[in-house]
Amino acid sequence: MTGTSCWQPLRAIAALVLFAATACLAPRVEPSSSAPSEPTLAVRAAAALGSSRSRAAAASLQAEHRGTYHAAEQARAPAEPVAVAGRIYRWWYDGPRMIREAEQHFPGGIRFHNRAALTPGGGWSVDVARWRTGTDLATVEAGEALRLRLGWERFFPHLLLAQAQAAAIEPAGEGRLRFRDAVGDTIEVTLDPSTLRPARAAVIANGAAQTEFVYTDYERRHGVLMAGRVQVFQRGTLQEDLQLGATRIARPSDASFAPPAGYSPAPAPGEPTAREIAPGLLFLENMPGDYHALAIDMDDHLILVEAPLSHSQSKKAAQIASAAVRTTWREGMAR
Repeated sequence: MTGTSCWQPLRAIAALVLFAATACLAPRVEPSSSAPSEPTLAVRAAAALGSSRSRAAAASLQAEHRGTYHAAEQARAPAEPVAVAGRIYRWWYDGPRMIREAEQHFPGGIRFHNRAALTPGGGWSVDVARWRTGTDLATVEAGEALRLRLGWERFFPHLLLAQAQAAAIEPAGEGRLRFRDAVGDTIEVTLDPSTLRPARAAVIANGAAQTEFVYTDYERRHGVLMAGRVQVFQRGTLQEDLQLGATRIARPSDASFAPPAGYSPAPAPGEPTAREIAPGLLFLENMPGDYHALAIDMDDHLILVEAPLSHSQSKKAAQIASAAVRTTWREGMAR
């Protein structure tokens, strides 16, 4: 046996001793869980929709939704609990600034068309058709403008997940994200387990979903997966069923955020009144909900001409008109 070969067994023993000592001193590493943390899950879900660069570009988005609007409060046809109207949304997203045009087309030619703009400093809205609220310019303060903007963003999953990434995400169970948005509302997002795309988002209050968005039929637009179909539920009842239309990446002009010409703030409301503008023709002013109505005195009954906001509003209008002509309002008269 040579000198070199004599040392080989000793070297092997020393290596084993060193390995054992190192193992004892090394910190214990717990096995990682297969479920990612909530912030990591939000990042992965956003990445599943597109690259960060594409999502950032799509924050300046012009888009259109078309579909149906199910309005229980607008129903006036006998035996029909819900009036189904055509719905059109036109969106202009530009980071913290947004514009939305909304149209509703009801049977019988009844059409509503509103335009609203939101900025960090506040917002405004007008009646484009000028027949429900005339030339009144409605305004909101910064806090309400922010709340509205967050709600508008939820029609697009990539903007919804941007809200989640900007918030502190709370544990909500596997495949779900829960967070409080910038105005304190609790939002819960359910992800598709196979794709991590948002399948549902809900505004939670009093332990239940108040408003829900259901996202299906994803398609890639401008490098970002967007929901081709969005359904909106209010307390479990379908309210809107929308298909994504044309989209493009473009920033709206600064001028488009200024109120259009011909509109001015409405005067401070007083008590609702019925003013006679012709024999037997009453104009109802200062009505709840800031809408206009006419009442026609037919001696033995009233005819109420209005774009109703709800049955309770119609009832209030009929009561005011009835008091003005000293008649008794009866259920079913306002139709």
